Amino acid sequence: MKYRFVAISIIFFVTACTSTKVSFKPAEDYLPNAQLNQYYSGVILANFNSNGELLPFSKRNSSVKITPVDSGLYSEPDFENCSNADKSNKCGYHDYILIKGMPRKRGEVQVEVTVRTPPNMYTKAGYFNKYYSIKIE
Repeated sequence: MKYRFVAISIIFFVTACTSTKVSFKPAEDYLPNAQLNQYYSGVILANFNSNGELLPFSKRNSSVKITPVDSGLYSEPDFENCSNADKSNKCGYHDYILIKGMPRKRGEVQVEVTVRTPPNMYTKAGYFNKYYSIKIE
């Protein structure tokens, strides 16, 4: 009986340490609608595992792709334009990604957010993608 308890405890501990799950907020596949030629702003957060810990976004673990590129919307921070020599706050760690700008075309804009989770003793790094759409009316 004692060995069974020890074995179950070890299995529980190992499985608890190996979970790498990222949940994005908003959880839906869309961000709020935008109006043509009016300022727009939308926020994206990422929670790491189930404990609600925010996963910081940085150039090393995150990327944001907005299509079409001439939509008038951009991401802040803009990791693609950060250099390794840039030590300013814009290229550091951020708790959120802000999609903002002045929409120039009617239609739908696609936002792809990719996040890399850090490896730990039991698992490799994980890659998670989230796709959002924004309707411009």
